[in-house]
Amino acid sequence: MTALLKQTTPTLADIDTLAQTYAESHAELVALLAKIDEETRTVYERHAATLMQAATLASGHKDELVAAVDGARDLFAKPKSQTLAGVKVGLRKGIDKLTYDDDTKLIDRIVALFPDQARTLLRQKTEVNKDALKTLPSKDRQRLGVKLVSGADEPFATIAKSDAEKAAAVILEKVADAQ
Repeated sequence: MTALLKQTTPTLADIDTLAQTYAESHAELVALLAKIDEETRTVYERHAATLMQAATLASGHKDELVAAVDGARDLFAKPKSQTLAGVKVGLRKGIDKLTYDDDTKLIDRIVALFPDQARTLLRQKTEVNKDALKTLPSKDRQRLGVKLVSGADEPFATIAKSDAEKAAAVILEKVADAQ
């Protein structure tokens, strides 16, 4: 903690000095991250074509493997999967899904054919519209048991964030969490 903060009440000049110090150290952090980002981008660009070739090759090999498993389903009756060369292969239960033509038509059919189950088969979400409640007169909100609590002033310090600055914020948060 700096000597400025040991005073009982910091002055605006003290806060200005602290803000300047923070802005300078933050700018150094952002500059370092921007440099790292540029170096990373340069390395990635240098290897991008090779990366795409490797990814395309791996994807093709995976497609071949999946096709081979599909063509030999009887090998995976029991057990349904095996690990070969560090790769788990086999069959697994697909995710069930419902299909129907049109939401509106299905809703109408449910209401017509199963009126007693409509509340179960259909979802109707009712929630409070807080924006609308704020516009109600105070006495109406009071009748509902709703209070409008004004937000209290809270101290803050922010710097407009570029991509590099967003990365800096993540690092600063990690440092704060570690302390």
